[in-house]
Amino acid sequence: MGRGGTRKNTAGSNGVIINFDRKIMTRNQKKLENEEISKKRKTSEEETDEEMEEVDMSSLDESQQKLVVVLYQLLNRSTKRLEKKIADLKEKYDREMEEIKTRLTELEEDKIMKDCKIRELQKEVDHIQQQTRKKNLIIHGIPDRQEEPNSDTYKFVQEVFKKGFEANFETETVRRIGKFGDQPRRILVKLKNETDIEKIMKTKHKLKNFPQMIYINRDLAPNVAREMANKRRAEKERKARLHEEEGRLGSQG
Repeated sequence: MGRGGTRKNTAGSNGVIINFDRKIMTRNQKKLENEEISKKRKTSEEETDEEMEEVDMSSLDESQQKLVVVLYQLLNRSTKRLEKKIADLKEKYDREMEEIKTRLTELEEDKIMKDCKIRELQKEVDHIQQQTRKKNLIIHGIPDRQEEPNSDTYKFVQEVFKKGFEANFETETVRRIGKFGDQPRRILVKLKNETDIEKIMKTKHKLKNFPQMIYINRDLAPNVAREMANKRRAEKERKARLHEEEGRLGSQG
């Protein structure tokens, strides 16, 4: 019985020691936390004191001065919190703006690549369209009649070939294109031989001797026709500027 009682007393003593140690640790931890809070408060108060030295409180009594110090401390803390929040927001804004700039750059590069690809595909389409039109001619100026039969259109074209070029060119298709109106509709002519196209284009100046104002051009794909028109316009403007410059220099001489 004596031994058993001794073991129980020992166990009880150990529990008391452990609880005592925990209390000491808790007390020390709270002490450290209080010291840290006091240190921060002291630092803040020192900063406040330095700033308050510039404030004239000679006309205030002691209680009023304490109130002013407390209010100034609160204002100082609020200001610092606000400054930190503003700094955090600015950092977030700068980071997001950088991400937006990066994304915009990527989108712009992607757009440039797609535009280049579209232009390449358009050139291929233009080439294919032009290949299908390489035996075609467009004739302007042949008198037109409403509901004109194709047989009459064919006769007009053969007459132009015979009188203008003194030759007969074999055709696959001859038809009017466009709507009937004040101006004669154009005539689309598809020849059987591509070599005949070259002969006509090289000697089409002979049409100047034709009784009517008739013009013959190649049948160009829309984009090709637009590009050639732009080149002709640019060349015309260049010649006009050159002529103007020559006139100016001549007048100075």
